[in-house]
Amino acid sequence: MAFLPKKILREVAQKIFREAHSEEEQEELFEWQKELLGGTKFPYTFDQVTLMEPADVGEKIVEWHNQVRRKFPPDTIMAIEKEVYLNLMDQMWVIHLDEMVQLREGIHLQAYGQQDPLVMYQKEGAALFEKFQADYHFYFAHALLELDPDGLVVG
Repeated sequence: MAFLPKKILREVAQKIFREAHSEEEQEELFEWQKELLGGTKFPYTFDQVTLMEPADVGEKIVEWHNQVRRKFPPDTIMAIEKEVYLNLMDQMWVIHLDEMVQLREGIHLQAYGQQDPLVMYQKEGAALFEKFQADYHFYFAHALLELDPDGLVVG
């Protein structure tokens, strides 16, 4: 599982630390960036991060996470990452299933708009699943950045 956190951290950083195409998109990215780094032990301030090249931010995040990982015994960090990964998956999957139920309950209204409800359910369901994946990776990356080996109580 050691490769997965690095991959997810890079993916999330690439998605939110990039050049925006509009002012509205820039504001949205800015909010995601603040939420990702907020409350974490990441050693750079938000102002410092905004001055970096977008590609460098992802590498700094992965590099810092590797430093944090080295402070834990290998078995311990892998167990922590696995536990965070599975707990987050469980919580977010329940939310996703609730969203799918709401979609199913309201999809019949698409017929009134002269659209095939099955086709719309498939399209909107796929969009909800993509959103689930993106949100899941984002919150997993945030959880990894919150790891604090100095504040961990083992017992």
